[in-house]
Amino acid sequence: PLFPQLTKEISRDKEKKDTLLFFTREFPSPLLNAQNPTKTHFLEEGSRALFIYNVMVENKAILEAAAPLLRPKGLVFPSEFSSLLKSVNTYVGENSGESDLLTFLLEPGRVHPDSLTDQINFILLHWKDILPNELKGQLLRALDLLREEGKIRVGDGGGGAPGSTNSQKPTTTPSSVLMIFPTTSST
Repeated sequence: PLFPQLTKEISRDKEKKDTLLFFTREFPSPLLNAQNPTKTHFLEEGSRALFIYNVMVENKAILEAAAPLLRPKGLVFPSEFSSLLKSVNTYVGENSGESDLLTFLLEPGRVHPDSLTDQINFILLHWKDILPNELKGQLLRALDLLREEGKIRVGDGGGGAPGSTNSQKPTTTPSSVLMIFPTTSST
């Protein structure tokens, strides 16, 4: 009932409703559109998507990694957009039960603001009892991908000639666990 109630609240204010419609047009859900949803269901799902969007843009590491998707160049948000986001945060914070849902979802980014790897590890450790196994598997695959992206490669991928040296020293990224291929030198 949280997002249906939030949608009713947003719909009472024409500017906020128009801003929500702007958001759903600019960030469409092909799966939702394929269902030919009713206008009410469409707005409810838009409210849910707006909340998720806001959780992502409040997370420095996610925003940095996905800025072109979350804040496309040339897209001008309506002036009411910031106010709508604040309204959504306030409503969810006040109506999400015993613990504040927004604070809960933002915690990995607050604890590890500069590292997606550390955020995923935090989620796997602290939320393990509430995550379905399928999502845990997806998060583990994401960690594998981040590790692969972070590998340091020395040379061109070949074995190198006997007696060759490589003076390039590997570096590490703070807050990340990288697999480093050690350099070797022969004399």
